[in-house]
Amino acid sequence: MKQVLFSPRGELIREEMLDFARYRSFGQWLECHSLTLPDRSLLGCQAEPGRQAGPRDMPGHLRTYKRYVRVPWTMDGAYPMGLHGGIEQWGVRTGSGMTYGSHPFHALSYVAAGGEPLRVAMAVNPEYSIEVWTPDGRLERIVRRVGARRAPTAAQTRSAREQFLEERRPFDDEATDKRLLAEMQEPDSIPAVYGLAFGPGGDLWVTRGASALAEPVMVDVFDREGRFLGDLLLPPRFYLVEVGWDYLLGIRWNEDFVPFVEIYALTRAEQKNE
Repeated sequence: MKQVLFSPRGELIREEMLDFARYRSFGQWLECHSLTLPDRSLLGCQAEPGRQAGPRDMPGHLRTYKRYVRVPWTMDGAYPMGLHGGIEQWGVRTGSGMTYGSHPFHALSYVAAGGEPLRVAMAVNPEYSIEVWTPDGRLERIVRRVGARRAPTAAQTRSAREQFLEERRPFDDEATDKRLLAEMQEPDSIPAVYGLAFGPGGDLWVTRGASALAEPVMVDVFDREGRFLGDLLLPPRFYLVEVGWDYLLGIRWNEDFVPFVEIYALTRAEQKNE
């Protein structure tokens, strides 16, 4: 791995290679949703013994948990943080072995970093419980909302099942996919968090509505101290990726699940008062 640094005008500054030997000395690194943070440090995952829901290679529910660890680019330490919960899966035994599938309502972890000073936010799901960590591995706060999980409507359930079959089509035969859907324990509520992003001032943006559903996406906004500022609605099938002072950048899928990059103008309350 190497980091390529550019100036604000897009000019190449330099390239630096990762010291793999020193990086590996901090432990065994596992596959997960890893990040390069704004301060150039690396956020990866290590094993978390005893935190697995369901045995692998057996029918039924499976979710494996790992521990996030931050390592500065200088390789002068390692800082354990919160948990990464792998996506929930459901397994069925077929003639060729085990086949796993993930329902659109299954829980998935989200992580984001940003603000000044730098903070890292983690949501394991399905609960609305977002941990905010300092770079040195200190849990600063937990952001919660009571009653944030909600039961899916009949239309949402129908849409999720259609999405599941469409996404599985390239991988399995139709009979196996329908069997997975029939035997899978369908969650009784939608995960509370569907995305995280930091604004430049340390404000935390929490996406609540699933971007795959054909309904407006709700986003909660908290200030850098964790105080709730309000919520707003974004277009259906929109996934928020980046928050600026005066814009929101994200990806929107159309009815055929073709992605488009979109940017929306943002006016903040303090901008109105200036």
